[in-house]
This record gives sequence, structure tokens and C-alpha cells, in this order.
Amino acid sequence: MNYDSDLIRFFLLSAEIPYAIMIYVLIRRKLYREVSWFTIYLMTQFAHRPVAFYYYQIGDKWGYFYSAWFGSLVGMSTSLLAIIEIFRVLMNDYPEIKRTGTRIFIIAMIGTFLISLALVPMYIQIDHALMRALFTFQRSIRFAQVGLIVAVFALSSYLGITWRHYLFGITMGLGLYAASDLAGTVYAAHEGPIVAWKTLLLDQVAYTLVLISWTVYLLQPTPAPTRVISQEHQADLERWDRALKGLASNG
Repeated sequence: MNYDSDLIRFFLLSAEIPYAIMIYVLIRRKLYREVSWFTIYLMTQFAHRPVAFYYYQIGDKWGYFYSAWFGSLVGMSTSLLAIIEIFRVLMNDYPEIKRTGTRIFIIAMIGTFLISLALVPMYIQIDHALMRALFTFQRSIRFAQVGLIVAVFALSSYLGITWRHYLFGITMGLGLYAASDLAGTVYAAHEGPIVAWKTLLLDQVAYTLVLISWTVYLLQPTPAPTRVISQEHQADLERWDRALKGLASNG
């Protein structure tokens, strides 16, 4: 793809509209209190896009490169924290499960990063040290995100979260984009940076669809319908919470 592309300009600026709408809705409905890290994620991405556009517009390739990667790294980090936060919100009524689950998520994230780091020589065909480090970090975070989201969806019936719930929409969007970006990152890392432009368009299309999905979820008349947990699942959760509390006391 030509570096001087109106498509890239379009994707950089068009995202500002859904960002602004979602931030407004989160603040207006006070949902930011429940999903503070997701709100921070939206705000940082909203602020960084015009900067990236400026460097792209003036033809400063290195300025665009660094600003784009900085925004991407901040976005990946805050979206990962948003996933953990969503799990904690869903487990507010079960403090021991929330505490233990958060620890497991963090340990799993660190383990995923170390595994990804160990596999760098096998799958990243890039000589530039900075690019190798960036691709390693990006791939590791995306692996961790996909793993955490799979865990949240696996527990969805226990958590009483349905497809209409805005937390489901946020989690689904983060998961779909993490999987898409992971596939593009692995391909670009294996083939080299020369193919990065080939994956950029698909990446931006996928992200635009995710932004539209989030906006639709947050603009629902009732953005957070009541969660319904069956008595059987509620009993299971209470039993697990008591068991974990007992283990913590004995420890």
C-alpha cells in the first residue's frame, strides 16, 4: 500500500466520532465508574489519533511510526486492564473468587508473555531490535487478551451476562479485535515489516467494525440490563467463594 493513502487518513479521523460518542455516553450515564479502564482506553485513543494524523499528513514517517506504536502500546495495555476490570465487576458479589481470579489472570498474563518471549527467535524474522521488541510485546499482550476473554466467555452463563449486556459487547469487541490483530501481527512478524502495510487495511476495517459495535451497545436505551444468574449457578458461585475463603484462612 502507498504510504500516502487517503484510506489511512480516513481511518485515523473517522474513529474520532465513535470515540466521542462513547465517551459522552459513559460519562453521561456514569458507566465510567464501572468500566474506568475501558473509559481510559477510549480517551487515550481519542487523544492520540489526531497526533498520528498530523505526522502522517506532513509525511514524517518516523514521527507517524513512533506515535502510532505509542498509541497502540497504550491501547493494548489499557484494554488488557479493562478485561480484568470487567471480570472483577462481574464478580463483585463474590470477593474471594474476584481476588483469586484476578491473581490467576495476572499469572497467566505473565506466563503468556514469557512463553511468547521464548518463541521470538522461531517466529519473528526481523533484524531490527526495536521492531522485534515491539512485535514481541504486541503479540504477548494479544495472546493474553484472547486467553482472558475466552475465560470470561466460558464463565458467561455463571456470570449471568447475556449478549444484550453492554459488558458483553465490550468484551466481545476486545476479543474479536485482539484475535484479528494477533493474526496480523504473527503474519507481519514472520514475513517481515515489508508486509505490514498489507495487513494495515484489514486491521483498520476490523477495528472500525468493533467501534461501531461498541457504539451500538452503549447507545441502547437500557445499556446495562439486569444480569440473571440461575439459582444453580448462584449456589455454585457461593460454594466456590466459601471454599476459596476457607483456603485463604487456612493459608
